[in-house]
Amino acid sequence: GHSLGASVASLLGVILKSRLGSRYPELLKDEGHILKVLAFACPPVLDYDSALACSSFTTSIINNSDIIPRMSIPNLLILMEYLKSVNRKLEEKRIRPKNLWSFFTFTKMLLCGKGDPIMTMEEVRSTWLEAYNTVEVKDPAYLYCPGKVIHMYDMWSKPEGSDRVAERLHLADGTSNVLRYIEITSRMTNDHLSDSYRKSIRDLEGIK
Repeated sequence: GHSLGASVASLLGVILKSRLGSRYPELLKDEGHILKVLAFACPPVLDYDSALACSSFTTSIINNSDIIPRMSIPNLLILMEYLKSVNRKLEEKRIRPKNLWSFFTFTKMLLCGKGDPIMTMEEVRSTWLEAYNTVEVKDPAYLYCPGKVIHMYDMWSKPEGSDRVAERLHLADGTSNVLRYIEITSRMTNDHLSDSYRKSIRDLEGIK
């Protein structure tokens, strides 16, 4: 399934495995041969333990910056912590917008690519890591993408405006740092579309 369909398929897979295991014991020993779930663009629907426990029969496929698999409470908390750090940097450099006019001026400067970066790449990395550490991964209130995760992605080092196609795979699970932050980009909704998933899969099939 895709998106909502993926979440339904994932939950149904868990139910079949747990409820029917006593009647069909081969399901309990199954390693994805009898019961297999392929979840494309699945939202976070399982807690930490359940998300990892279904990895023998569930595979989640995620395309680039797709926002739906990243829309979870812990990710919003991580993003808030990161933005707090960015806000402190803006205060230090005395460029934080104070009113509507300064906000529009600041936004225009960002869109035009003017000015020096407020953070180095190393500062960005360390700030994200600090934000990650503010959220307990195993908190039972938090949800994750189920099973094994295949993340299809392209390289951000490409020039702006170049053709964005998936060219690499990252194998992980739903707790991976790749999925623990929301990428605020113009692609985060387009990457969720089923057509975008089909294109990324075709692109990867063409790579030798």
